[in-house]
Amino acid sequence: MMGRGRSLTNYLGLGMFVVIVALIYLTNIWIAMLIGTFLYTAFAMYWLWENPDTLVMMEVYIDMKKGDDVNTKWYARTIRKVGKPVYWYIDKIKQQAERREQDEGV
Repeated sequence: MMGRGRSLTNYLGLGMFVVIVALIYLTNIWIAMLIGTFLYTAFAMYWLWENPDTLVMMEVYIDMKKGDDVNTKWYARTIRKVGKPVYWYIDKIKQQAERREQDEGV
């Protein structure tokens, strides 16, 4: 669920890919894979640290697809503690779906 246009995370991901390809040419492929795994794990952890809503949105989306009541799930209490009600995530998911439909329709 990357945003539109270029962002810092897009450039970081592309830069890490270039670094890994360069490591493959400069070192042993196993060393490059080990360093690459570490880099991408660190990148994923950074991205989730900056965008914690992503995990909760995935859970809400999955439960909405199954037809479950999202207000009774484990994350409803957690979200309320953070200060965002469950319907905020539902609205955000619906907005993304509408935006996706508009992009595909154009």
